Amino acid sequence: MKLWRNILLVITVFISSLMYTYDVYAASATISVKSASKTVVVGNTFKVTVTVSSSNSLGGWQFDVKYDTSKLSLVSSTLEGNTSSAGWYDSKGNKSKTYTLTFKAKKSGSAKIYIDNSLVFGYDENPM
Repeated sequence: MKLWRNILLVITVFISSLMYTYDVYAASATISVKSASKTVVVGNTFKVTVTVSSSNSLGGWQFDVKYDTSKLSLVSSTLEGNTSSAGWYDSKGNKSKTYTLTFKAKKSGSAKIYIDNSLVFGYDENPM
């Protein structure tokens, strides 16, 4: 009798655990930085595109575009306030957004342009 009760308890716990399963889908996003120019003459300007994208709908994001200020200066930007920082809420649920930044080469040498302090949320408000 005790053996049957234990078997019944194990079966009940197993069936109960199956009733409370959830499918979890992890979404991911990418923030890319691309330049059309690999080499720039000192004093000239060049454009860089920054794209936030995902296969799922985007809800909001924020990031900073960092660069070597001793070699580059920001001339213009389509980021909010003509700056190098973005913070945006997309009420339409788009899957990508592209920004353009124009830099001027101040002196010779190589310089890095990269994304820092990034955070992206899906349209469902879950972090990506």
